[in-house]
Amino acid sequence: MRAYNLVFVTSADAVPAAPLPLREGEPSRPWGWWGELGPGIRPSMWPLSSLTGLPMRHLFTLRLPQEYQRRGPGFPGIAFFRGHGQFAQPYEPVGEDDPFDDYVRAAVPHPQLALLEDLIDQQFGLIWLTEEELTGARLAPPADARRPGEHVADDEGHNAWDGPGYAADWAVAPADIYLTVRDDPNTGLAPEGEGYRDPFDLPVWDRLAEHGDHLGGSLVVGDGIPEPMTPWFLQVQRVAEYADYGNGEATVIDLESHVFFIG
Repeated sequence: MRAYNLVFVTSADAVPAAPLPLREGEPSRPWGWWGELGPGIRPSMWPLSSLTGLPMRHLFTLRLPQEYQRRGPGFPGIAFFRGHGQFAQPYEPVGEDDPFDDYVRAAVPHPQLALLEDLIDQQFGLIWLTEEELTGARLAPPADARRPGEHVADDEGHNAWDGPGYAADWAVAPADIYLTVRDDPNTGLAPEGEGYRDPFDLPVWDRLAEHGDHLGGSLVVGDGIPEPMTPWFLQVQRVAEYADYGNGEATVIDLESHVFFIG
């Protein structure tokens, strides 16, 4: 088992040294992307927040190295979305012939969608993707189905239509995600499990902390770590500026147990 750093590269950035190819012997290519465009799922399966009915905001899509494909080779990648916040108001139809009501009714939950919530009830969506969905044409967010002034979110959360802080560069300058090998003493170990060493006490702590976006290795967060964590986790800090976590600076998703928290 190996640990990997995720390197986010916009058009203005340099491709990292020694990026890993998707397959051995092939030229190096990105393993995923971040930005408003989602993976090649059916449009009707774009995830909705379970409380507001509003479409979630796509954060990133990522192909996983084989050992992190914890749903098996049939699901080689994931897509991660951000939904409503802790102050969200439940969706209620506003009357007959409500086009947003029609939109919500027509939505079909993706069969591999997991709805995740943090400690302050912010909602996220994780979709395990097939090869076809991962390599298909990237999907634009659904067109706004609301009439003016109706179903407007004011919950400090995010959605694909009117989430706060929807920065212009999110839409026009998406980033590719490359992988590099992470030299980490805790590779292959479950955080706080047997043999795991506190990363703050490691002599390479500074180097590890430089890469807060990674698969496996040392979990670089300041808060407590919930159980059961396994060695197959993903930690992402790069999208925090656009996800507006509020109660933390990094998303942590255990790809085996689906433990999820903001740390």
